[in-house]
Amino acid sequence: MIVGEDGVTVYMDVPGLNADSLEIELENDVLTVRGERPFPYATEDGERAVRRIERRFGKFERSLRVPRGLDPDSVEASLVDGVLSLRIPKPESQKPHRVQIKTGTSEPQQLEGSASES
Repeated sequence: MIVGEDGVTVYMDVPGLNADSLEIELENDVLTVRGERPFPYATEDGERAVRRIERRFGKFERSLRVPRGLDPDSVEASLVDGVLSLRIPKPESQKPHRVQIKTGTSEPQQLEGSASES
């Protein structure tokens, strides 16, 4: 997870999956990605035809806590070459802004600060 001034970006390797196999949810500051990779190596009677596999199959779920106040409706997801990219921009109220300080003897000065929620 990369947390920047403009938002949060998450990259996940999901080789062999397509967008229909994934479910993404952001609720209460927790980003959850669910999916399922089916077991493709089976005989006609349902028995597994492979003795050793280096890859995991079945259902999976991964949850990550993200910064507070991100908008679930603003999540952007893309899937390219087995890499799921999730981009969640910060709302304007959470982005850093400049505050002017006026003094009696000099010109206004600018300090950098950020809004914080309580």
